[in-house]
Formats: sequence, C-alpha cells, structure tokens
Amino acid sequence: MAIAGVLAMTLLIWAGFAGARVIQGTPENYVEVMRSLSPGDTLQLSPGIYARGLLVRELQGRPDRPITIAGPEE
Repeated sequence: MAIAGVLAMTLLIWAGFAGARVIQGTPENYVEVMRSLSPGDTLQLSPGIYARGLLVRELQGRPDRPITIAGPEE
C-alpha cells in the first residue's frame, strides 16, 4: 500500500510540472511567443533591441506555476 501512495504522489508532482517550457524569445519573435505562454512557462529573452516594447497582458500563471520572463544573464 505504501508503494502505491508514493507512486500516486510522484505522479501528482510530475503532472504539476508537465507542460512547463523554456521558450527562447528574440527581438523578432517575442510578441508572438508571449501569446503562447502557459502557467509554468519561462520566456528567456535574448540580448537585443525590443523596439515594440514588452507589453505584458492577458497572461495568467498560477501561484504554484508562475509565468516567468527573464533577460539574458551577464
């Protein structure tokens, strides 16, 4: 019975992380990429000039699966 409980817990934890993606954004594609973000996703922006600004709207993560937008690490 204990093994079944551990297996069930493992599946629940795995399901919570399933679908989380790290998506590369560039000055050319970031507007379109932002529209596809889902809870748990990370948008990793590459260096560059983002001339259209970074308008963030209609994105909704969850407390346990936020949407993260990150710039390049120096």
